[in-house]
Amino acid sequence: MRAPLLTASLLLVGCRGDGNWELLARGGDAASFGLGTSAFADGCAAVFDSFVLNIEAAELIDEDGESAGGIELASRVDLVDAEVVNVAVVPVLEGSFDSISLQLGGPDSAAVTTTGVITCDSGTVEFDWAFLETRKLSCAADQLTIPDKGDGTTELQVPVQTLFVEGANPTSEVLLGEPFIEADTNHDGEVLYIELDDVFVGAAVLGDLMEARVDGLVRSEGGAVCTRRGG
Repeated sequence: MRAPLLTASLLLVGCRGDGNWELLARGGDAASFGLGTSAFADGCAAVFDSFVLNIEAAELIDEDGESAGGIELASRVDLVDAEVVNVAVVPVLEGSFDSISLQLGGPDSAAVTTTGVITCDSGTVEFDWAFLETRKLSCAADQLTIPDKGDGTTELQVPVQTLFVEGANPTSEVLLGEPFIEADTNHDGEVLYIELDDVFVGAAVLGDLMEARVDGLVRSEGGAVCTRRGG
């Protein structure tokens, strides 16, 4: 099922022409169908019941560092719904763009929430995690150009398997599920976010590793990790 298309309005300023910018988000097969045992180094598997990005704002920044238009979406995007999810179509000023300013989460919403199930040889747990801290990100626009009266599209990449990488490097290709089985310290078959702070992976707290992974969750259309900005 494709998510409904959200159209946002925007105040355009200046004498430049204008076009339309379409923003998409790709969670891929991993979001929609899960990760099999071959994806994990320890033979685990995971499926997602939900994987939500709460996109509060997105803005195109041109080659001069100026905004070509901003949208305040307050848009709940569940990547489980489709391989590629429509986020918004919005009018913007024409031009060539250097970056995209993106905000995940805000005063009334978490940046990312997800629910699902992890299964390993040692057990099975359900997970329910909300990453509350707002993320302000800068993503490469990958030479996006929108001509006057023309259209442009950005497809953000969101590899959901990033939550299971080894260590804090979001681009690691090694996925591990066993630390989350170990996080179920009360053996109730469910791992909440608060329990992640009670588990160490080497010298690191699992909850801290997860926050670092979420910082690097969103990628540009070309695959570069979006960088977190202060504020």
